[in-house]
Amino acid sequence: MSEKDSGFATKVVALVATIPLRVRYLVVGLPLGLAWGVQGGPLWQRAAIMSVVLLVAPPLLHLARVRMTRAQPRPDRPHASLLRFTVAKAILVALAIFATWLLQSVTAYAEIIIGVAMAATVATLGPVLHPSLLISPRKPELKNAVLTTATKDG
Repeated sequence: MSEKDSGFATKVVALVATIPLRVRYLVVGLPLGLAWGVQGGPLWQRAAIMSVVLLVAPPLLHLARVRMTRAQPRPDRPHASLLRFTVAKAILVALAIFATWLLQSVTAYAEIIIGVAMAATVATLGPVLHPSLLISPRKPELKNAVLTTATKDG
């Protein structure tokens, strides 16, 4: 596949890969914190919306990655684990819910405080935890492989 034939998504992924990891986590953390801080309504509604955003987007991104890999196979290198990223995001949302619930009785700015803390957490801990969120590619399985033992006749 030539450079001319590569799709839009492949070009976007190649462009994003050139951005430093710390900047990518900052770019992701700021909207998450902002969304938590400015959403109105009760805590359960905010938690439901954020859970949908954080738990539905990864499978969609995973499907896009699978399609891209089929179209243009990548070299064998570690890639993001859907399960590990989903668990990390679920823990982040659970901690944000708990912290907001605790701070609501103390201050009227609990959502904003937790939104800033959420953005800071993603921006600082994201690059640190990133290697543990990756998995190594599977080794290809040999189809119709037969185990043999070498013997010396004669």
